[in-house]
Amino acid sequence: MAAYWYVGADGASKGPVELEELARLARAGEVTPATLVWTDGMAEWAPAGSIAALTALLSPAPAAPPPLAGRRLPGAVPSYTTAPVGDLAPGRLVTVLETFPLFGRAVLLWLGNIFVVPSPWTGTMFWKYLGETTRLPNGTPFVFEGQWRDIWWVFVLQSLLTYSNAVTGDKGFLAILGGLVLPYLVLRWFCEKLRIGPGGPFLAFKGEFLPYLGWMALAFVSIFTIVGWAWVAQYYLDWVCRNVVGPVRFSFKGRGVEILWRGLVGFLGCCLIIPIPWVLAWMNRWFVSQIEATTEQAA
Repeated sequence: MAAYWYVGADGASKGPVELEELARLARAGEVTPATLVWTDGMAEWAPAGSIAALTALLSPAPAAPPPLAGRRLPGAVPSYTTAPVGDLAPGRLVTVLETFPLFGRAVLLWLGNIFVVPSPWTGTMFWKYLGETTRLPNGTPFVFEGQWRDIWWVFVLQSLLTYSNAVTGDKGFLAILGGLVLPYLVLRWFCEKLRIGPGGPFLAFKGEFLPYLGWMALAFVSIFTIVGWAWVAQYYLDWVCRNVVGPVRFSFKGRGVEILWRGLVGFLGCCLIIPIPWVLAWMNRWFVSQIEATTEQAA
């Protein structure tokens, strides 16, 4: 008998389970006709209600079910076949990133910074993975079209300045350039190369550089308060999200206290070395899940 995997409400794949277990989950309300499922022989994930072998277990699904306001819908199909954005009710973003693919790209990013020359490729690869494993609440994927040649010089400068600071301990102008100006350029590039769906509109980042510098200065001062940095991070991330413009608008809903305890747990996990891949994935999933998206029409 075929075994099935399904996407839970938290956006993670679960399984394998047999048909009898799927029937029990359907009665409990955990599996619905809109739940994404996959089994051996299927080219990609598909809604359970579209699979003949499962229709008897589930109540019929409407032809075009509307998104549910205030709820995060099940994770999206990991391919670019979903519907247009439409009038998107407020809901949280979903990520389908996996632990070791993310960790592998983070390691490559680190190696690229060490050896400098590969940094444009490893940097682009890392940001592309983060962008294209993120979905809108209705399942619409993001498509990242950034190329290494777009801002190759920024990645190279970041690598050179990181190496220089590590060797010389310089904390002057070059350190400020590497730590503040260049990340801002990467942020703008990432947003402006991100499409909503294949062939869809691009996003853009409209946050000005001076307010950005103000947030960085506030973050530096907050370090001396021991815990205040978490609340600065909360409002800074909301500022970033609200300055990403396009047909979809974003806001950050995470709270400072949540950032604080997760940051402490993440730091302790990284000190133990072995948990680093899981800590990195855990933190990224949480931050993505705290970003709320809605269209201008639905706002």
